[in-house]
Order: sequence, then structure tokens, then C-alpha cells
Amino acid sequence: MSYGSSGIAATPHLSVEYFKAVAKVNINHVPYKGAGPMYLDLFSGRIELGAAVLGGALPHIRSGKVRPLG
Repeated sequence: MSYGSSGIAATPHLSVEYFKAVAKVNINHVPYKGAGPMYLDLFSGRIELGAAVLGGALPHIRSGKVRPLG
């Protein structure tokens, strides 16, 4: 399973790395140069999960394109 984030050491990336450590799960990180390219791959199915800040994700959540997990 792979997840994308807007870049290395960005808040979404670090949040998922913390979750991985606590939950003891193995999910591969795919860093992107911004949230836009990450969303394109998420919508097309190239990655299974996307980590983003709520402000940027809210339009996609409201449209039903993505489902928030936390």
C-alpha cells in the first residue's frame, strides 16, 4: 500500500509516519512536489491513500472524490 503527501517532512508526511509507528503498519511513502500532483495520482488510483491538510482536502471531501479517515 502506498500513500502520497505534499513533500518530505511536510506536516501530512510526518503525521502519517507517526501513525505508522504507533499502529505498527507498513505503508510506503510517495513524496510529491505539492498536493496537486498527489491528488491527481490519488484520483487515478496510482496511490491508495493521500495525506493532506484539511483546508486543501475539503473541496475534494465535499465533492465525494475522497473519503476522510481522520
